[in-house]
Amino acid sequence: SHVGHTRYGQSRDMAAFLAGQDITQDAYTMTPMQAAAEAVILGLRLRQGISLDQIERKYGVTFPQGLEACLTPYLAGGFLRMTDGRVALTEDGWLVSNQILGDIWEILED
Repeated sequence: SHVGHTRYGQSRDMAAFLAGQDITQDAYTMTPMQAAAEAVILGLRLRQGISLDQIERKYGVTFPQGLEACLTPYLAGGFLRMTDGRVALTEDGWLVSNQILGDIWEILED
């Protein structure tokens, strides 16, 4: 789970949970770019896709030049579409979405 830019993991220790103990582990705070990258990856899983401009404004980041270069072949190949400033997977893109999202993640990871 997460609150703001802090992501939390929970222990699977059921006895500790039932005893009311704090089972939080692996808490870390994401950078603005990490939060923006997560928004890109999760948003591309939605039918309506994402607006890169809106994500940049929301998280106060500027995506690296490499992102456009990464998206271009997928747009040209018909795996992504750009409509009204939004990028979304096409029907063919869903079939190779793990590859596309992996390539995008490599560009955006901190």
